Amino acid sequence: MSKYETEKRGVLFVNDKENDKQPDFSGNCEIEGVEYKVAGWKKPYKNDPTKELISLSFSLPEKKEKEIPF
Repeated sequence: MSKYETEKRGVLFVNDKENDKQPDFSGNCEIEGVEYKVAGWKKPYKNDPTKELISLSFSLPEKKEKEIPF
């Protein structure tokens, strides 16, 4: 068993963006035993433009195809 509880927890890291469409943050989280990729974008808060919010997107990680040795 893991020393730390990881269920319903995650982490975000600051990205080195190459263009404005890339997320400002990326990371992962685990929910009900399923690991998700998380992306976050800083956006202005509509009701108070002096404040920012972070919009999040969750997705399943892309499956890596097995390499066939030759």
